[in-house]
Amino acid sequence: MKKFLILSVLAFALVSCGNQNSKKSDQKDSETKKEVSSDGHTSQNSLDYAGSYEGVVPCADCMGIEVVITLDNQGNYTKKMTYQGKEPNNSFNSQGRYEWNAEGNKIMLKDEPGTEMYLVGEGTLIMLDKQGNRITGTLAESYILNKTK
Repeated sequence: MKKFLILSVLAFALVSCGNQNSKKSDQKDSETKKEVSSDGHTSQNSLDYAGSYEGVVPCADCMGIEVVITLDNQGNYTKKMTYQGKEPNNSFNSQGRYEWNAEGNKIMLKDEPGTEMYLVGEGTLIMLDKQGNRITGTLAESYILNKTK
């Protein structure tokens, strides 16, 4: 009888843990789905996204990279990157066109080397990895640029 009771408790604990992981997965899925509204509202058609965004992103061999991206409503951008603690010639400027993804929640800077994508939020641009996913980990918050004007 004791063995049955112990096995029952263990089985219950395993099922409970599995449900917690499922809930976390479901919560993450629902957060991703919130980026594209079912009523047709997207970042592209609902937000006042044009303006300048600033932030300091991590750097492998410097104190950080100050990034300023300015977007207009016609699909043009300018970008300035300043490598902190590196002198001279520590600033680099670029400009070009950006495009929205089909869901209207991410932009891709077309004239940058490689693929540079950002999730467009209310007053923020969130730098994404090469596959278009949010960067995770302890430095994830460092990849958010905030709108300044």
